[in-house]
Formats: sequence, structure tokens, C-alpha cells
Amino acid sequence: MPCLAFIITDDKYKDNIKLLMDAAVGSGCSIKCFLTDKGVLLTTDKWFVQYLLSKNISVDICEYSCNINGIEERVVQFNYSSQFENAKTVHDLSEEDRVINF
Repeated sequence: MPCLAFIITDDKYKDNIKLLMDAAVGSGCSIKCFLTDKGVLLTTDKWFVQYLLSKNISVDICEYSCNINGIEERVVQFNYSSQFENAKTVHDLSEEDRVINF
């Protein structure tokens, strides 16, 4: 099954991200998601968090970005780590997988 990885660096595109994720899930793709920079602000958006959880999307969050953006609350189901997870996500993709940056 192909994978679509989302690297999210801003919180202002959540509606577009949701539409693309819906299409990917509908076509049988698995999804990986890494939030960094201002993208970590989406972890405070209850609607967006519930959406990700309802679709069983694998989510990694840059801990450093949370700290510099004042995000104190953590979503237990998400993996809070370093930029290494971002690099690992991209490195582990196969030739048929794709990455989308926001």
C-alpha cells in the first residue's frame, strides 16, 4: 500500500490537508504526518486532532517546535520527538510513496 507523508510547517492549511488526507485514505493510501514549526499549533485545534485520531493517522510532532511555540499540552496518542523523526519519515518512504509539504 503506498504511503502519503505530510510535512506540516504551518497551521493555516488544515482544510486543504483534511481534503487531501480524505482522498488519500479513500484511495487506499496510508498516511504519515509530521508537524513542525507553526504546524504544531494544530495540536491545539480539537477538531483537527479528533480528525487525525479518527483516521488512525500516524502523527509525529517536533517537541522543540512545541516548546518555542508555547504548546504545553500533549496529545497522548501522538509521538513527540525531534526533527530526526522527520528525516526518518522521508528516508523510509519507498519509491511509490510521496511527500506533501505545507
